[in-house]
Amino acid sequence: WLFAVVIAATDPVSVLALFRQFGVTKRLYLVVEGESLLNDGVAVVLFVIVTGVYGLSTTGHAMPHEASLLAYGLETFMRMGVGGALVGAALGGAFTVLTRQIDDHLIETTLTTLLAYGSFLVAEQLHCSGVLSTVFAGIVAGSYGARWGMSASTRNAVEDFWEFAAFLANSFIFLLVGLELEPWRLWQDGLAIVVSFLAIALARAVAVYTGVPLANRFSTPLPAAWTHVLVWGGLRGSLSMVLILTLPPSFPGRTLLVTLVFGVVGLSLFVQGLTMGPLLGRLGLLAGKHRHDAYERARATSIMVRRALQELEALEGDGLVAEPVAQRLRAWYAARGHRAEGDAKSALGTAQISEQLAEAVRRLAEAERRGVREAEHAEIVDVEVAEHLDREIVLRLVELDEAAQDPQRLTATLDRLLGEVTTGDTGDAGNAGNASDTSDTGNAGGEPAAHEPRS
Repeated sequence: WLFAVVIAATDPVSVLALFRQFGVTKRLYLVVEGESLLNDGVAVVLFVIVTGVYGLSTTGHAMPHEASLLAYGLETFMRMGVGGALVGAALGGAFTVLTRQIDDHLIETTLTTLLAYGSFLVAEQLHCSGVLSTVFAGIVAGSYGARWGMSASTRNAVEDFWEFAAFLANSFIFLLVGLELEPWRLWQDGLAIVVSFLAIALARAVAVYTGVPLANRFSTPLPAAWTHVLVWGGLRGSLSMVLILTLPPSFPGRTLLVTLVFGVVGLSLFVQGLTMGPLLGRLGLLAGKHRHDAYERARATSIMVRRALQELEALEGDGLVAEPVAQRLRAWYAARGHRAEGDAKSALGTAQISEQLAEAVRRLAEAERRGVREAEHAEIVDVEVAEHLDREIVLRLVELDEAAQDPQRLTATLDRLLGEVTTGDTGDAGNAGNASDTSDTGNAGGEPAAHEPRS
């Protein structure tokens, strides 16, 4: 039981890195990452329950002697799981409200650190799951707090900081593994490690192939190819090693458990991690990669050409390049730019158009938010009006983020959003025209309009 709950935690960091490298659809990325987040929290709760049964708990979760195993397990799971989720969500909401009042990337980055550790410590003090509390605090702060209370520059600073922090934490974990592991035991227990790895892979296949069809009944169905990726993408990693290292040295069989966990994690990283790329190719999930690469290359070439032509104009203006030389270079660069624009148009698919349009809408929405804040600070508009406008922009951004999981849904959402704006503008223009006509008609007799309300 102890080995099972420890090894249940997944760590698809390398798989997600491959997804980013190959441009895999965002929805598949979110499914794999989200499954890992919830899986890790449940694994930690189950680990606490099992260690409590063995009397190894150091956090006050030891099983009372008079309690039944089933009652203890259910009570602990509900208290730690549900309680941890509620504590984390509440603290994440408080963080969102607080960052709304602050516009300083250093302070807001510090607040994210306090939220991460604070949500864990508060939940542990309440005998709830600190891991689940941190996960749900991060979900609320990342989905609502980042959009509602942070500027674009602050979000970039926070993401960079936590990317480095995650890398540093993983590095320390593997250094700790090097101190604990006795390499010769991997060879000695090699057969047990291989059998454990195969059993885990088989169990995950059964769980995914039976669970996904059930989930498809209540949500947008996942393609069959994605199901295979979910099966093979359940890598084991750092959390399993951290959990097993928390066992006291006096625990019987600790050395064997440590060896098994480290061995299975190593096999998982090498076998599944190194074969994930070819699997994605065989399943046809990289079909758009070459088109995407061709478009990116053509786009980069166009940018390079424009920058070179600007530099050429400066050189010619300073008299450093003669006119015949400048004309020849200008013609050469113009031909390259024209060819690159043609290549970009031919390589640009519907998905790329929607993604680029969505990114442009996001950036323009951030510019709108900055304009609203500047108007509020300059006391041009009331605080209530500014908050109402900002809320509309945030809802638009959240809707785009949710639709980004599915290319077809993203296209439909963009068409609807931009269609609403166009229709609204046309209607306003029409109303303005009608009002003007009415005003002119009313004033035809020379009578001024009496006390017309200002808009």
